[in-house]
Amino acid sequence: MALNLKGLLSRKKKARAAEEGRDEPFFTGSTLGPGLGPDGDDDDAGGGTEAGPARDFDDLLDDDAWGGDEDDDGDERPARRGGGGKRIAVFAAIGIGAAALAGGGAWWVMTSGLLDGDHAAETEQHAEAAPADGAAAENSGSGAAATAAAQPQDSGARVSLPMPPAPGLGGGTPSTAGTPEIDPTAATDRSVSRRPWLAEGGDAAATPAAPTEAPKPAEPAQTAAAPAEAPKPAEAAKPAEAAQQPAAQQPAAPQTAAVTTPPADPAAPPAAPTTTAPALEDVDKPDPRTAAAPPPSFDGLPNPAGKPEPLTSAPVSDLVRNTPAGPLPIAAPDGRKAWTAYAKPFQAPAGTPRVAIVVADLGLLPAATDAAIAKLPAGVTLAFSPYGFDVAPAMQRAREAGHEVMLSLPMEDRGFPAHDPGPLGLNSLLPTNDNLIRLNTILTKGTGYVGLLGRGGRTFTAKPELMKPVLDTVARSGLLYVHPAGGVQLASYGQTQAPTVAADFALDERPFRSAIEARLKALETIARERGSALAVIEPTPLAFDAVTKWLADAQTRGIALAPVSAVVRP
Repeated sequence: MALNLKGLLSRKKKARAAEEGRDEPFFTGSTLGPGLGPDGDDDDAGGGTEAGPARDFDDLLDDDAWGGDEDDDGDERPARRGGGGKRIAVFAAIGIGAAALAGGGAWWVMTSGLLDGDHAAETEQHAEAAPADGAAAENSGSGAAATAAAQPQDSGARVSLPMPPAPGLGGGTPSTAGTPEIDPTAATDRSVSRRPWLAEGGDAAATPAAPTEAPKPAEPAQTAAAPAEAPKPAEAAKPAEAAQQPAAQQPAAPQTAAVTTPPADPAAPPAAPTTTAPALEDVDKPDPRTAAAPPPSFDGLPNPAGKPEPLTSAPVSDLVRNTPAGPLPIAAPDGRKAWTAYAKPFQAPAGTPRVAIVVADLGLLPAATDAAIAKLPAGVTLAFSPYGFDVAPAMQRAREAGHEVMLSLPMEDRGFPAHDPGPLGLNSLLPTNDNLIRLNTILTKGTGYVGLLGRGGRTFTAKPELMKPVLDTVARSGLLYVHPAGGVQLASYGQTQAPTVAADFALDERPFRSAIEARLKALETIARERGSALAVIEPTPLAFDAVTKWLADAQTRGIALAPVSAVVRP
């Protein structure tokens, strides 16, 4: 039951005013709420007003005016009933049912295709085509095939297009068996139905022969022998007439010669086989017979036989210049150079293949540095990293053990900056002067070395304008230079004053024993063919063990282990 609090309070106020014989104010406490008087005070708190005792909200709820049958003006009105909600529910159900019925009818009309304008016309078209099918069945040859191909092809309820007659099946001459003659060029770009100008131009020589008319075995031989026959006098007297004939009327002999492959001349010599044995037969995966073997260690390497002969003391005073950064190598006034003064003495019979092996980037791991100095043969050259620990003392120990020593020259490689050559690496993004400053800083890291070993550098060495100043500085310092494997050819830099040699490959690029052994065999092959070869290895126990075992009997095979200074090109 709806409650009208404002109307209830208004009626009570009117009744009270009528009993007291006074007019009702427009805004009173009863209109504002229970317990508020005309002056705005709380009637309940004050205990009552002049109009009568104070009333609380419970008294108002018990009043007969709540739900009465009279309105504000005293008129009677019918009592409200609770049937309004039922009527709303009935109306809502009727509306939902009507909407569902309308939606279902619309969906049926759309899916049935009744709205398509082509439906009636399509039905009539099929009805008219039925007699035509009966009449077409009486025709023979290409007429029947053309009529059957011209029938409408119904691919669905809404799309129907008549298919055109297939090219080559219509208009042909019926054969004796009643089968239409198929044009072999119907499906090619030489079809006359597709390109009518071919019939006028007479491009007969370019028209391929029918696939069903294979030439007999004797026809190619006759065609090949035809040019060798001497022409008859009557045929030779008409060259102009044959030239004036249109292309469509020419004899069919050129067409047959165009599609017939002449036999090979038996008198022609056979082509010489071109078989070139690769210099390197690389191994892609480890040998399972050696992969299970325990890995070698630096401590397990054998000691070299005999006592090594130490090299001369270094540095030579005439070959260095003291700088704030350290001793810098220079050429002596009398022409001596560091790469010859600090070189390891080498003697070998003339014509003996020479193999040079360089260990790169020593000094970073003390165990690897000590093993290279003490366990590797004295003929192996040792190259120290400019980032190593105590590089100068390590070089002195290596020279006392009979090793020729070098410095590694880091350069920008592919994949920079992921592959960073370090703060002293030569970089193609830097000016030439900055690269030369880095180079001179590297040269002060040690003494007694013969030259520089290029590391990485496939990006930096690819730019001759950057490499030429570097090689000129190396030459003025009296040093040699070993070019890294995989870079550009040294000849691209032009004539240089520094002794140079390029490494053939890195022995342990694939770090497993079978691959290292395969490259050692290739290195020996190159040395025998060219006279010398050079390879680089990393300071690992596996590489040291493989090289030591290969060098154990290299002398018996006629291979001489040489220092780098013995294989460079002056």
